[in-house]
Amino acid sequence: MHDLLPIKVAVDGTPENDAAIRFAALRARRLDRPLVLVHVIPTWGLPTSHAPHELERLGHLALRRAEDIAGDVLPADRTTAELRTGPVGHTLLAASSDAFELVLGSDDPITQFTGGAVAVEVSSTATHPVIVVPARSTPIDTGLPLIVAAIDKVNDAALRAAFTIAAAEAARLEFVQVHRLPHRYAQAFGSLPEYPAWQWNAEQ
Repeated sequence: MHDLLPIKVAVDGTPENDAAIRFAALRARRLDRPLVLVHVIPTWGLPTSHAPHELERLGHLALRRAEDIAGDVLPADRTTAELRTGPVGHTLLAASSDAFELVLGSDDPITQFTGGAVAVEVSSTATHPVIVVPARSTPIDTGLPLIVAAIDKVNDAALRAAFTIAAAEAARLEFVQVHRLPHRYAQAFGSLPEYPAWQWNAEQ
């Protein structure tokens, strides 16, 4: 039915991942695109006694749970599921090579345990947009602005994507430019009494 590129979302079976699934389903509904749920059984050694077939069973359970969550906002015939095996980051990249965009969750205890590098690995290598949704994310409020952050220098591809998304969502754009201090200055500033207030303002 839908020949448009799908929105794909990584599924890990944890409650921390639920917000990403909901976000992806809402995006698929809003953009009238199919949704693909992807669960990757990692090939690195897990500290577990589970046999491979048990990990596969747990993967199917995670996908069924994700289908229930997505089904709250998207018709079932618009959603499909994929179970893959391999290194998580590399496998997600391969699985999403034909995606319109890939949605990842954050605050996942499994990826934190292994260094939390999946989102970084995927977003730094992907050729399509990657959206990382915090576990505590709330439903989209269209009254909020879209923030474009630039570290040291502006990324043209990020700007083009931001303008496209803002136009589609009728969102206001805000640009934030951040410059890193040379390391020796950062160390010196850290000892100043004013530093906590500066740090708080920067984080806001």
